[in-house]
Amino acid sequence: VTIMGNENQKGEREDPSALYEQGLQLMRQEKFEECERALRACLEIWEKNSNHRERVDGMLSLSQCFQKQPQRHEDSEVTIREALDVIAIHIPDNESLKAEAMLQLARCLSEDRSKERDQWYRAACEIWRHDGSHRKRATALKELGDILFNQKQYADAEEVLAQAVGAIQLCEPVDEGVLCEVFLYLGVCQCSQKKLEDARQSCLLALQLCEKLGDHVLTSAAICAIGCVLTETQGQVLEAVEMFRSATDIQKKLFGEDDPNRTMCLLGFGKCLLTAASYFEAESVFAEIIRIRKMTAVCDILNDMMNQVYYLSGLSMWHQGKALECVETLTRRLDRSTQHPQAFARLG
Repeated sequence: VTIMGNENQKGEREDPSALYEQGLQLMRQEKFEECERALRACLEIWEKNSNHRERVDGMLSLSQCFQKQPQRHEDSEVTIREALDVIAIHIPDNESLKAEAMLQLARCLSEDRSKERDQWYRAACEIWRHDGSHRKRATALKELGDILFNQKQYADAEEVLAQAVGAIQLCEPVDEGVLCEVFLYLGVCQCSQKKLEDARQSCLLALQLCEKLGDHVLTSAAICAIGCVLTETQGQVLEAVEMFRSATDIQKKLFGEDDPNRTMCLLGFGKCLLTAASYFEAESVFAEIIRIRKMTAVCDILNDMMNQVYYLSGLSMWHQGKALECVETLTRRLDRSTQHPQAFARLG
């Protein structure tokens, strides 16, 4: 088949469905120019024949093709908005298809348009809430919750993730792996807002699911999260130390000594040890973080500085001279990189 129009070499009309499948195959192969020609040929046929549902599907696929190309994200957005116009004019009763287009539009919007992006996510979820599409709604809510969590918008993330829990539990069958992740993120959001009892309950539910599934990676993350909650809870710091010790041991066996995946849990462990006034052990934990980051060539000056500031917090409690020597070394490093005033201020 020659993808140049609506007719093949024999002058016969193309089958748009076959051409559409070929376009999707070309997209999977990352042959984007050929994919675009195939999808546009389909769209031309469907527009002439007033096949509006198929036309919208084709436009959304074309948008995905654009989205996979770094310089064509604007084309992706324009195509989705055109698809929404086609739905509004020709098939306004197809709410589920409208929600699919809204979700795709939300996914293609850039970070500096986060408010608009969140509105599209919520609009799609509201449609699926009314029509009972629980799995689609759960997927969209988890996506939005993850985005808000990564932006440290913990109050908004908590609200969305709590809705995601409800949506996941309405699905048949329930995806317990996804539910475990959502409970874990929800617990961290609650802990960050000092909702410690709610956080503890969410993290315990996550831990129960992890152990049931036999997922050791998530189990260690859940234990670490519980450790963070207990660190913040008055009178529970010694129990928190043991939780962190267990989590770090699991991760060491899973990932090995030098894996950077260990550093987040180690950082929580170090802070917990500072709270417990175990300064000598805290210093060794922060030193381990610094060793791993240097060994794995992780280049992030700000995070490196913050880790070393915590390291110094533990060190200065029992070896002030060594701590001052480290401060002077780090200050000289920062003099060569003035892009991180936050780190400089913390060191000061």
